[in-house]
Amino acid sequence: MKFLVNGSDKNTSIWVEDENKKRICTVKNGENDNEIAALIAAAPELLEACKAAIAALSQNKIFPADIKAAKKFLNNAIAKAEGK
Repeated sequence: MKFLVNGSDKNTSIWVEDENKKRICTVKNGENDNEIAALIAAAPELLEACKAAIAALSQNKIFPADIKAAKKFLNNAIAKAEGK
């Protein structure tokens, strides 16, 4: 799944669309609307990056305390992204 920041209208709203051009959300007239829309658009890829990092960290046994802390941080981010 990929989201794109895809334009604005006369009210300076910015919207995020999926690959099929279906509008996912609209960010309206905010001070940081471009940044918010970009973060929303990046969310699926950020989630996949977190999952890939967990898989990579699970293979490394050299620094177990650091790896445990990193995995906890990433797992919390994944759970939040998945609504858990």
